[in-house]
Amino acid sequence: MKRLSVLVAASALALAACASAAPPAETAQAAGPASAGDMASIAAGKKVYEITDTGRAFLDEHKDIVEDIFDRVTETVERTVGGSMVEVNRALGQLVKAVYRTGWKAESDAARKRVAEALTKATAEIEALAASPENRS
Repeated sequence: MKRLSVLVAASALALAACASAAPPAETAQAAGPASAGDMASIAAGKKVYEITDTGRAFLDEHKDIVEDIFDRVTETVERTVGGSMVEVNRALGQLVKAVYRTGWKAESDAARKRVAEALTKATAEIEALAASPENRS
């Protein structure tokens, strides 16, 4: 079901990618209030949309374009967050959590100012790493 949801989102991209092939009007349901006739249902307070049979057929017909989109998205995600970037993203997440937790719980503006100063210092140190010769490969 999750892959189907992604396919629904990718179908809009696929439609844009294949300008020569106009999609059928009923490929996707129009946004609006949910009714018994809509393909939307309410689950946990959120609208859940499902692709229509016509939309599914359209995606099957243009499967090569959809697969190309998935390949490009996968490559971009791997390039952005893969490898050692996983460690960087994890550390950044921990930093953001600590900064906001400390900032919100701080009892004075002076304490928040010290958090900002620590972030400024960390930023300078990270920028110095980027400028170092061993980082220029």
